[in-house]
Amino acid sequence: QTLPKSEYTQFIYSPVTVWRRIEAFLEDGIQMESRTIHRILEATALFKGKKWNAPLLAETILEKMIKLSQTQNPEIRPSTYTFNAVIGAWEAAAGLSNTKSQVALEEAPEKGLALLNRLKALHSAGWGEDLMPD
Repeated sequence: QTLPKSEYTQFIYSPVTVWRRIEAFLEDGIQMESRTIHRILEATALFKGKKWNAPLLAETILEKMIKLSQTQNPEIRPSTYTFNAVIGAWEAAAGLSNTKSQVALEEAPEKGLALLNRLKALHSAGWGEDLMPD
């Protein structure tokens, strides 16, 4: 038996909307799994990668993950894969051909190196083998 279309329609929310909902859950004391937050960052970095602001959003979520893992939930730690997704978002945005992507093109190399250095620093600080630069 198939359900009528209205009963199985899925809503697709933007990563920013999803992140705001996660923040609301966290404020209410509901902890999220690390992989949930990783998937949101991945969606932002990869699926929105065709937009010039994708790396900015992905980097913001990465910073929030780091902050949350330091203050509220140590299980929400970024991994090498997480950093690679953000670096990849900068690379993808730099390859776009529109006027807004010019900023990404100019900033991508510096941002990529800064993210790699941040990854190395967190690994050196003992954040675990999940942050081994590759």
